[in-house]
Amino acid sequence: MNTETYYILSGALLACILVHFATKYFLVRTHQMELIEKAGRMAALEQKIAEQNIREEMQKKSIEEVKSAMLDSFKSAAADALGQNNKQFLDLAQTQFSAHKSEAGTDLENRKKAIEDLLKPVKEAIETYKTKVEELGKNSDVSFGRVAEMMEKIQATHSSLQRETIELAFNTALI
Repeated sequence: MNTETYYILSGALLACILVHFATKYFLVRTHQMELIEKAGRMAALEQKIAEQNIREEMQKKSIEEVKSAMLDSFKSAAADALGQNNKQFLDLAQTQFSAHKSEAGTDLENRKKAIEDLLKPVKEAIETYKTKVEELGKNSDVSFGRVAEMMEKIQATHSSLQRETIELAFNTALI
């Protein structure tokens, strides 16, 4: 082979290598551009996801605030309703109690009168017995005085008989 052919083959080979490197460079550059574009889209999607997460958190907070407000509102309404029901119940109970109290008062007065009427004869009988017991007490004092006087006389008689018995026994023993 001659030098010229050598140079032509070398140039062709060099051209093939250059075309190969140029193609590789172009492919690498194209892939780099695709990667940059995809990285940009990925960053945009990540940004959208972050924004969506923030919106979701805000919605959750908003829902929790609304839920809390509604719960407070329901509690307040329930407390008001319970308070009104309690007041109505107490008013009704007071009315009923007053009616029963007045009935009971009237009934109590009637029963008191009936008991007094029943006890009146018993009271009169007790008064009569009391008077008789007092009279018996006075009479028993007099009777007791007489009995005591009689006992003294019996004791004196007993002592006198005892002395006479001793004297008789002594006199009889001497005879």
